[in-house]
Amino acid sequence: MVNKRSFVSAFIMFLTVFFVNVNVYSQTPAFTQKLAWEQEINALEYKVEIKDESSDKVLKSVRTTDNSIEFSLPAGNYLYRIFAYDFLGRQASVTDWKNLTIIKALKPKINLVESSVSINKNSKKPVVIPVDVERITDESVITLINKESGQKIEGTINLEKDAEGFVKSSSVQFPHVAEGKWSMVVKNPSGLETESEMIVVVPVENKMIAENDVNSINESENVCETHDNDDVEIANETDTNNDVEIAIETDTNDDVEIVNETDTIEDADNTLDEEEQNSSLQKNVYILQDINIMLGGVMSGLLYDDYFRSYNDSPIILGPCAKVSYLPIDIKNFKLGFELAADITEIMMRNEYIEVYLPMILLQCNFVGRLNFYDGKLGVNVKLGGGATFIKKQIIYHSSMRQTPEDSYHLNSCANFGVSFNWIPFKHLIFETGVDFTHLFIPDMNSGILNTYVCVGLRF
Repeated sequence: MVNKRSFVSAFIMFLTVFFVNVNVYSQTPAFTQKLAWEQEINALEYKVEIKDESSDKVLKSVRTTDNSIEFSLPAGNYLYRIFAYDFLGRQASVTDWKNLTIIKALKPKINLVESSVSINKNSKKPVVIPVDVERITDESVITLINKESGQKIEGTINLEKDAEGFVKSSSVQFPHVAEGKWSMVVKNPSGLETESEMIVVVPVENKMIAENDVNSINESENVCETHDNDDVEIANETDTNNDVEIAIETDTNDDVEIVNETDTIEDADNTLDEEEQNSSLQKNVYILQDINIMLGGVMSGLLYDDYFRSYNDSPIILGPCAKVSYLPIDIKNFKLGFELAADITEIMMRNEYIEVYLPMILLQCNFVGRLNFYDGKLGVNVKLGGGATFIKKQIIYHSSMRQTPEDSYHLNSCANFGVSFNWIPFKHLIFETGVDFTHLFIPDMNSGILNTYVCVGLRF
């Protein structure tokens, strides 16, 4: 016979395990948000209080030595304030109650209008792709990914607003798209992303063939992964002087939008049909031609020939510099072009008998080859060229025997070789630092100069 006591014990254990599992799987997952503020120099510790907007009850009270905290609260409207304590533990300051909004994170939706897009190989205009994109924000990012090579091209979402104020898009555009098989990935600031079905980019004459091919491919491949139930954590950091809005992860089936929405976008003209909208977008989009205009500083060192050294009190000469470059030839990750550069330095010597000033303007025209890395954000430049050097020689005498200054002007040719590195953190901003070696062809006293420079400029 089965022992009655053993049977009861086993039954109780079964119920315990069952209810524990039900409780675990029925609980709403806890998501973490992060709140940050500007650190005070004399603060040793902070205390953060968070309460519901409609209640005076403090829901969270956290002490920390950092200028940020992590916590978990459901979506809703809250208020928070921050206490600062000095090195003796005394309350030094407290902020007013500030708004804290926690909203829900959504997964974007993307639906291709056409399965193939035709391009003109000889045109430098961006490719406009009609596609329906929903549940996005002003800060959403769209990327075109080549299925074969893995190449990634970041595009521009042509944002619109529907009647309820939600952001959406009916077309996107990408620069320098080559023919091949591609897919689009849309990513929201929350980290949630969605990939589209495959789209084939072909020359204009091959469009009809591509449309037939892509239909059969999309039927056999399922490349659009949505995972609508996936949850991803996001957090926004804010200053205590501004209201803060923080998004948490929720089920993507809720039709609520993640947005710190400050910008307004005008509705598209309803009288334009789809072809007119696409053509107008192409006309209004500016394409970078890789024209760089930069200003900076140069540090020159005299390498050989004692003529200039004898007139200079310091081995290092500082001055301004300017550079304008244009790189029109693009071969994959390698670009070719030319650069116009100008360096201004001044060699001087002073003593009790004489003052000598040698202001020098170095003008160069260089051929430039650039190898790009990390989607064009980093580059290595090699420069080779030549130019002219304009030197004014002025001598001032401190002697009663000779008081009239001497002025003379000299124009000589020069040759240049240099290596530099550039960084492009933003679309229209570029930094460059490098070293140039310049040989001056001055009769009877050939001289060499090593120029180290740092520049910042704009891209067009």
